[in-house]
Amino acid sequence: MPLDLTTFAIKWQQTQLTEKSAYQQHFRDLCEALGVSHPTEDDMVGGNYTFEKHVTKVGGGSGFADV
Repeated sequence: MPLDLTTFAIKWQQTQLTEKSAYQQHFRDLCEALGVSHPTEDDMVGGNYTFEKHVTKVGGGSGFADV
């Protein structure tokens, strides 16, 4: 059964997980509730739409983008 926005909100209001431990599942659930693809459905190579994308910062250096 697809996750709707109300179920999504109830589920994530009740969580006591840290951001680090839950952000990928939270994002996947949000994508499902909105009816859009999540990163592993849309970009299996991880070229553009992926979790923890290694990036070069505009001001120099490197880092990671969450999605």
